[in-house]
Amino acid sequence: IDIVSPLVVQVNGNTVVVNADEKISFNAPIIEANGEWTQGSGSYAGNATFGGSITATGDVTGNGITLSTHTHGGVEHGNDTTSPPQ
Repeated sequence: IDIVSPLVVQVNGNTVVVNADEKISFNAPIIEANGEWTQGSGSYAGNATFGGSITATGDVTGNGITLSTHTHGGVEHGNDTTSPPQ
């Protein structure tokens, strides 16, 4: 089925479910999502891979460590390296 429209194509519903056996592709210069994104669990859980940069206006948390407020211990001058995030 190929749906072509010179105008907006809109789908409305309390819950909208799209199922595909192999892949879902979104092809557009800009893809906008309004609302919270949650990755499900179970057989569809997995990683996220991006081919470009990621910009966040809020904090980023990975493995329970926030990017904007975490600290590194053992910081010294010169060629020393830092300890893992705390």
